[in-house]
Amino acid sequence: MIEQLVHGAGGAVNNGGGGGGSSVMTVANGKAAGTKNVSSPSQVVDDYCYALGGTHPIRSILIANNGMAAVKFIRSIRSWAYESLGVERAVLLVAMATPEDMRINAEHIRMADQFVEVPGGTNNNNYANVQLIVEVS
Repeated sequence: MIEQLVHGAGGAVNNGGGGGGSSVMTVANGKAAGTKNVSSPSQVVDDYCYALGGTHPIRSILIANNGMAAVKFIRSIRSWAYESLGVERAVLLVAMATPEDMRINAEHIRMADQFVEVPGGTNNNNYANVQLIVEVS
């Protein structure tokens, strides 16, 4: 099943994406088959979400992990975004960073779009602290 959505000036369908300019997105089997003239990566995410019947696009993700697990997660999300949306950085990735991570210039911090500092020490103080993760998000 293929659907085509037209947004912008003179467009027949407006799914609340707003913004100027015109964009056309084709969705085939749950994946964006093509996008043209899109004003921003978040607009691509919005169009994708609305095309699949969603109402709340996910525009950013807090990565509450470090090390290789965080790096693999970032790579997976960027790969999915590129394959599905045509834009590698369509979703904002925010990493949690302890002082120890920052001191060693950890790869997951360098790969993320943004980071938020959290207390150092054992994982109970940061990556395994559910209350802290909820507050940071």
